[in-house]
Amino acid sequence: MMETKNRSQQYWDESAEVYNDIVLDELNSFKAPAWRAIIEQHIGSGSGLDVLDVGTGPGFFAILLSGMNHTVTAVDSSPLMLKQAQFNAFRAGAGARFIQGDIGVLPFQEASFDVIISRNVTWTLPQPFATYDSWHRLLRPGGKIVIFDANWNKHLVDEEQRKQYMEDSETARRMGYGIELEESLEREGDEITSKLPLTFEHRPDWDVQSLEKIGYKEIVCNWGFDEAIYTESEKVLNRTTPMFSIVAEK
Repeated sequence: MMETKNRSQQYWDESAEVYNDIVLDELNSFKAPAWRAIIEQHIGSGSGLDVLDVGTGPGFFAILLSGMNHTVTAVDSSPLMLKQAQFNAFRAGAGARFIQGDIGVLPFQEASFDVIISRNVTWTLPQPFATYDSWHRLLRPGGKIVIFDANWNKHLVDEEQRKQYMEDSETARRMGYGIELEESLEREGDEITSKLPLTFEHRPDWDVQSLEKIGYKEIVCNWGFDEAIYTESEKVLNRTTPMFSIVAEK
Protein backbone atom coordinates (compact mmCIF):
# COMPACT_ATOMS: atom_id res chain seq x y z
CA MET A 1 0.00 0.00 0.00
CA MET A 2 2.79 2.45 0.92
CA GLU A 3 4.60 1.70 -2.35
CA THR A 4 1.41 2.49 -4.30
CA LYS A 5 0.96 5.76 -2.40
CA ASN A 6 4.55 6.80 -3.06
CA ARG A 7 4.31 5.93 -6.75
CA SER A 8 1.03 7.79 -6.99
CA GLN A 9 2.43 10.95 -5.39
CA GLN A 10 5.46 10.85 -7.69
CA TYR A 11 3.19 10.39 -10.70
CA TRP A 12 1.07 13.42 -9.79
CA ASP A 13 4.19 15.48 -9.05
CA GLU A 14 5.56 14.65 -12.49
CA SER A 15 2.18 15.41 -14.09
CA ALA A 16 1.71 18.73 -12.30
CA GLU A 17 2.85 20.93 -15.19
CA VAL A 18 0.46 19.29 -17.68
CA TYR A 19 -2.51 19.53 -15.34
CA ASN A 20 -1.61 23.10 -14.46
CA ASP A 21 -1.81 24.00 -18.15
CA ILE A 22 -5.28 22.42 -18.23
CA VAL A 23 -6.42 24.43 -15.21
CA LEU A 24 -5.04 27.68 -16.60
CA ASP A 25 -7.03 27.04 -19.76
CA GLU A 26 -10.14 26.41 -17.69
CA LEU A 27 -9.69 29.55 -15.63
CA ASN A 28 -9.36 31.67 -18.77
CA SER A 29 -12.16 30.23 -20.88
CA PHE A 30 -15.89 29.54 -20.89
CA LYS A 31 -15.22 26.60 -18.57
CA ALA A 32 -14.80 28.67 -15.39
CA PRO A 33 -18.30 30.27 -15.41
CA ALA A 34 -19.78 26.98 -16.63
CA TRP A 35 -18.28 25.10 -13.70
CA ARG A 36 -19.31 27.84 -11.29
CA ALA A 37 -22.93 27.45 -12.43
CA ILE A 38 -22.72 23.67 -12.02
CA ILE A 39 -21.30 23.99 -8.51
CA GLU A 40 -24.05 26.45 -7.54
CA GLN A 41 -26.66 23.95 -8.74
CA HIS A 42 -25.18 21.43 -6.31
CA ILE A 43 -24.50 23.55 -3.21
CA GLY A 44 -26.70 26.61 -3.75
CA SER A 45 -25.90 30.18 -4.70
CA GLY A 46 -25.40 31.48 -1.16
CA SER A 47 -22.05 32.29 0.43
CA GLY A 48 -20.15 31.76 3.66
CA LEU A 49 -19.88 27.97 3.67
CA ASP A 50 -16.84 26.18 5.07
CA VAL A 51 -15.73 24.11 2.07
CA LEU A 52 -13.06 21.42 1.84
CA ASP A 53 -11.72 20.93 -1.69
CA VAL A 54 -10.20 17.44 -1.66
CA GLY A 55 -7.52 16.65 -4.23
CA THR A 56 -7.38 20.25 -5.40
CA GLY A 57 -4.57 19.69 -7.91
CA PRO A 58 -3.61 23.10 -9.39
CA GLY A 59 -6.47 24.71 -7.47
CA PHE A 60 -9.31 25.15 -9.98
CA PHE A 61 -12.20 24.43 -7.61
CA ALA A 62 -10.49 26.24 -4.72
CA ILE A 63 -10.24 29.39 -6.82
CA LEU A 64 -13.83 29.18 -8.05
CA LEU A 65 -15.25 28.54 -4.58
CA SER A 66 -13.21 31.36 -3.04
CA GLY A 67 -14.63 33.63 -5.72
CA MET A 68 -18.10 32.53 -4.64
CA ASN A 69 -17.31 33.93 -1.15
CA HIS A 70 -16.90 30.61 0.64
CA THR A 71 -14.15 29.82 3.15
CA VAL A 72 -12.06 27.24 1.33
CA THR A 73 -9.53 24.74 2.60
CA ALA A 74 -7.84 22.80 -0.21
CA VAL A 75 -5.85 19.60 0.24
CA ASP A 76 -3.62 17.60 -2.09
CA SER A 77 -0.96 14.94 -1.60
CA SER A 78 1.33 16.32 -4.31
CA PRO A 79 3.68 19.14 -3.24
CA LEU A 80 4.16 20.26 -6.85
CA MET A 81 0.41 20.38 -7.49
CA LEU A 82 0.00 22.51 -4.38
CA LYS A 83 2.81 24.82 -5.45
CA GLN A 84 0.95 25.41 -8.71
CA ALA A 85 -2.34 25.85 -6.83
CA GLN A 86 -0.92 28.45 -4.45
CA PHE A 87 0.55 30.45 -7.33
CA ASN A 88 -2.68 30.25 -9.34
CA ALA A 89 -4.73 31.33 -6.31
CA PHE A 90 -2.39 34.23 -5.59
CA ARG A 91 -2.64 35.39 -9.18
CA ALA A 92 -6.44 35.10 -9.08
CA GLY A 93 -6.72 36.89 -5.74
CA ALA A 94 -8.29 33.83 -4.11
CA GLY A 95 -7.98 33.42 -0.36
CA ALA A 96 -8.04 29.62 -0.08
CA ARG A 97 -5.89 27.81 2.48
CA PHE A 98 -3.74 25.04 0.98
CA ILE A 99 -2.54 22.00 2.89
CA GLN A 100 -0.48 19.00 1.81
CA GLY A 101 -1.84 15.75 3.19
CA ASP A 102 -3.26 12.30 2.61
CA ILE A 103 -6.84 12.88 1.43
CA GLY A 104 -7.85 9.58 3.00
CA VAL A 105 -6.62 10.62 6.46
CA LEU A 106 -7.32 14.32 6.80
CA PRO A 107 -6.02 16.36 9.78
CA PHE A 108 -9.28 18.07 10.75
CA GLN A 109 -11.68 17.83 13.66
CA GLU A 110 -15.04 16.15 13.24
CA ALA A 111 -17.88 18.32 11.95
CA SER A 112 -15.54 20.95 10.50
CA PHE A 113 -17.12 21.51 7.08
CA ASP A 114 -20.43 22.32 5.42
CA VAL A 115 -19.31 20.94 2.05
CA ILE A 116 -16.63 18.48 0.93
CA ILE A 117 -16.12 18.65 -2.81
CA SER A 118 -13.89 16.79 -5.26
CA ARG A 119 -13.35 16.51 -9.00
CA ASN A 120 -11.82 13.43 -10.65
CA VAL A 121 -10.41 12.28 -7.32
CA THR A 122 -12.33 9.25 -6.04
CA TRP A 123 -11.07 6.98 -8.82
CA THR A 124 -7.49 7.55 -7.52
CA LEU A 125 -8.22 6.33 -3.98
CA PRO A 126 -6.66 3.07 -2.77
CA GLN A 127 -9.32 2.81 -0.02
CA PRO A 128 -12.38 4.67 -1.30
CA PHE A 129 -14.92 3.27 1.19
CA ALA A 130 -12.77 4.24 4.19
CA THR A 131 -12.20 7.68 2.66
CA TYR A 132 -15.94 8.29 2.19
CA ASP A 133 -16.41 7.24 5.81
CA SER A 134 -13.77 9.71 6.99
CA TRP A 135 -15.39 12.51 4.99
CA HIS A 136 -18.73 11.72 6.66
CA ARG A 137 -17.16 12.39 10.06
CA LEU A 138 -15.75 15.73 8.88
CA LEU A 139 -19.15 17.02 7.75
CA ARG A 140 -21.46 19.00 9.99
CA PRO A 141 -25.03 17.69 10.37
CA GLY A 142 -26.83 18.49 7.13
CA GLY A 143 -23.53 19.01 5.33
CA LYS A 144 -22.93 17.65 1.84
CA ILE A 145 -20.32 15.82 -0.14
CA VAL A 146 -20.23 16.71 -3.83
CA ILE A 147 -18.34 14.32 -6.08
CA PHE A 148 -17.58 14.84 -9.77
CA ASP A 149 -16.04 11.82 -11.47
CA ALA A 150 -16.39 9.21 -14.22
CA ASN A 151 -15.42 5.65 -15.09
CA TRP A 152 -12.27 7.15 -16.59
CA ASN A 153 -10.29 3.94 -16.81
CA LYS A 154 -12.83 1.40 -17.92
CA HIS A 155 -10.99 1.18 -21.25
CA LEU A 156 -8.12 -0.50 -19.39
CA VAL A 157 -10.29 -3.47 -18.39
CA ASP A 158 -13.00 -3.55 -21.07
CA GLU A 159 -11.83 -4.43 -24.58
CA GLU A 160 -14.90 -3.05 -26.38
CA GLN A 161 -14.63 0.25 -24.57
CA ARG A 162 -10.91 0.35 -25.30
CA LYS A 163 -11.55 0.06 -29.05
CA GLN A 164 -14.07 2.91 -28.94
CA TYR A 165 -11.82 5.01 -26.71
CA MET A 166 -8.87 4.64 -29.10
CA GLU A 167 -11.05 5.62 -32.07
CA ASP A 168 -12.42 8.62 -30.19
CA SER A 169 -8.92 9.68 -29.11
CA GLU A 170 -7.73 9.69 -32.70
CA THR A 171 -10.80 11.62 -33.86
CA ALA A 172 -10.33 14.18 -31.06
CA ARG A 173 -6.69 14.70 -32.06
CA ARG A 174 -7.72 15.32 -35.65
CA MET A 175 -10.21 17.90 -34.34
CA GLY A 176 -7.42 19.73 -32.52
CA TYR A 177 -7.29 18.16 -29.05
CA GLY A 178 -3.63 18.39 -28.06
CA ILE A 179 -3.25 17.69 -24.33
CA GLU A 180 -1.23 14.52 -23.78
CA LEU A 181 1.11 13.13 -21.14
CA GLU A 182 4.54 11.86 -22.06
CA GLU A 183 4.36 8.22 -23.07
CA SER A 184 6.36 7.04 -20.03
CA LEU A 185 4.06 8.96 -17.68
CA GLU A 186 0.99 7.57 -19.39
CA ARG A 187 2.29 4.02 -18.96
CA GLU A 188 3.05 4.68 -15.32
CA GLY A 189 -0.43 6.10 -14.78
CA ASP A 190 -2.03 3.04 -16.37
CA GLU A 191 0.04 0.71 -14.20
CA ILE A 192 -0.93 2.55 -11.01
CA THR A 193 -4.55 2.61 -12.12
CA SER A 194 -4.55 -1.15 -12.70
CA LYS A 195 -3.99 -1.61 -8.95
CA LEU A 196 -6.79 0.72 -7.83
CA PRO A 197 -10.10 -0.85 -6.76
CA LEU A 198 -12.47 1.52 -8.54
CA THR A 199 -10.95 0.69 -11.90
CA PHE A 200 -12.94 -2.55 -11.67
CA GLU A 201 -16.22 -1.19 -10.27
CA HIS A 202 -19.26 0.16 -12.10
CA ARG A 203 -19.83 3.67 -10.92
CA PRO A 204 -21.73 5.55 -9.63
CA ASP A 205 -23.59 2.41 -8.49
CA TRP A 206 -20.68 1.43 -6.27
CA ASP A 207 -20.56 4.91 -4.76
CA VAL A 208 -24.29 5.04 -3.99
CA GLN A 209 -24.25 1.65 -2.28
CA SER A 210 -21.18 2.58 -0.25
CA LEU A 211 -22.55 5.96 0.79
CA GLU A 212 -25.80 4.34 1.93
CA LYS A 213 -23.88 1.84 4.07
CA ILE A 214 -21.90 4.63 5.71
CA GLY A 215 -25.06 6.57 6.56
CA TYR A 216 -25.25 9.36 4.00
CA LYS A 217 -28.78 10.51 3.10
CA GLU A 218 -30.55 12.14 0.16
CA ILE A 219 -28.10 10.69 -2.36
CA VAL A 220 -28.63 12.15 -5.84
CA CYS A 221 -26.71 11.36 -9.05
CA ASN A 222 -26.66 13.59 -12.13
CA TRP A 223 -25.37 13.28 -15.70
CA GLY A 224 -25.26 15.51 -18.74
CA PHE A 225 -23.66 18.59 -17.21
CA ASP A 226 -20.31 17.85 -18.87
CA GLU A 227 -21.68 19.08 -22.20
CA ALA A 228 -21.35 22.61 -20.78
CA ILE A 229 -17.67 22.30 -19.85
CA TYR A 230 -16.22 20.56 -22.91
CA THR A 231 -14.96 21.80 -26.25
CA GLU A 232 -16.18 19.88 -29.31
CA SER A 233 -13.03 17.73 -29.39
CA GLU A 234 -13.35 17.00 -25.66
CA LYS A 235 -16.94 15.87 -26.17
CA VAL A 236 -15.67 13.31 -28.67
CA LEU A 237 -12.72 12.26 -26.51
CA ASN A 238 -14.88 11.66 -23.45
CA ARG A 239 -18.09 10.28 -24.93
CA THR A 240 -17.39 6.78 -23.63
CA THR A 241 -16.80 8.20 -20.13
CA PRO A 242 -19.58 10.69 -19.30
CA MET A 243 -19.03 12.52 -16.05
CA PHE A 244 -21.45 12.03 -13.18
CA SER A 245 -21.99 13.97 -9.99
CA ILE A 246 -23.07 12.64 -6.63
CA VAL A 247 -24.51 14.80 -3.87
CA ALA A 248 -25.13 13.24 -0.48
CA GLU A 249 -25.99 14.68 2.94
CA LYS A 250 -24.89 13.80 6.42
